[in-house]
Amino acid sequence: MDTLQKAFDEAVEEITKSDSSVEELKRLEDSLPDKVEELVSQIPDGVLSSIKATAEKGLTERRAMHAEFVERNIARWNDGFDRLELLIEIATEVGGSFNARLRSKAAKQCDITFDVVVRLHAK
Repeated sequence: MDTLQKAFDEAVEEITKSDSSVEELKRLEDSLPDKVEELVSQIPDGVLSSIKATAEKGLTERRAMHAEFVERNIARWNDGFDRLELLIEIATEVGGSFNARLRSKAAKQCDITFDVVVRLHAK
């Protein structure tokens, strides 16, 4: 929103620098809604340009911070992460085996509980 503030400041500065008569100020007042509408229509382009100008540096910094965070977590919690991944793999295999073995029987019996348990396990 720095773009809007800058445009507003420039407009105010222009008005204060001029030796405006009452008639000129009245014309300025009358044209103000159009000027504001014009300014507002230019804001998206200005904001987008500003974002694009700073995006690469910001994204690079953000990605570096994220990579450092992941590295610190792996260094600190590697054994725990390995055990968690092993637990997830075991649970996935057991759940898949359970589903493969009993799905057809549960489907024949319209066993809603089976379906719900399998879906919860998948989540």
